[in-house]
Amino acid sequence: MKHIKLPLIILGGVLVFAFVFFGGVSIALYKFNSEARLVKGAARLIPFPVARINNHFVKFSDYWLDLDTLRYFYGNTKTPPGCRRLAKNR
Repeated sequence: MKHIKLPLIILGGVLVFAFVFFGGVSIALYKFNSEARLVKGAARLIPFPVARINNHFVKFSDYWLDLDTLRYFYGNTKTPPGCRRLAKNR
């Protein structure tokens, strides 16, 4: 009977860890909007939905890929002189 208890204890520990990890990542994503490396890595493995468009879910990993591309673009693009003037008049 002792040799049967050990696998059940290990399985129970793994299930508890998975539940706590999944719950923690879910809270970090949806409540705190975290972009930490651990959260992004978990979102690549687990397809957490961020939006639904025409009955198709957009995953957080796809959203972050597009967001990082836009951040890079706008961070490395110089604003034309005419656009600066228009932005100041607002």
